[in-house]
Amino acid sequence: MGIWSYTKTFNHLTKLDAGGTALQSTSHGLYFLAEQTLLEPLSIFLRYGIANADVNRFQSNIAYGFVFNGLIPTRDLDRFGVAVTTVTNGAEYKTQQATAGAQVDDSETAVEFTYKVQLYRGIAIQPDFQYVIHPSTITTRENALVGLLRFEVEL
Repeated sequence: MGIWSYTKTFNHLTKLDAGGTALQSTSHGLYFLAEQTLLEPLSIFLRYGIANADVNRFQSNIAYGFVFNGLIPTRDLDRFGVAVTTVTNGAEYKTQQATAGAQVDDSETAVEFTYKVQLYRGIAIQPDFQYVIHPSTITTRENALVGLLRFEVEL
């Protein structure tokens, strides 16, 4: 568990003073992270966090998933993972967007599949695929399929 806060202040997303200048507020929040090994090759995780919706677009995030080590026999160092992450827009951001004439969904969800292949000691390659539902929470944007390839070198 943890809490965080910036010492700098940020513009409020919707509230103005009498002169039309955005009010200021700090950006702060809290989070919780849990990870548990269920069986020797299988671990699960859960992460949840919230932030000050007065100055932050997203008021909450929840992520959960699992990692399986050695899915393929003789490949004990390889890791297969599945995760789901959902970020939720705060009320102030939705109000700000509605005032500007933009329509946004409440949230964006990404479903992720990844497989880390340990090629040699200290060298790995990791393809990652994500299906994003309501990208950037924009109502007119189609769902997206995203792919990336990560290279890892340990020195």
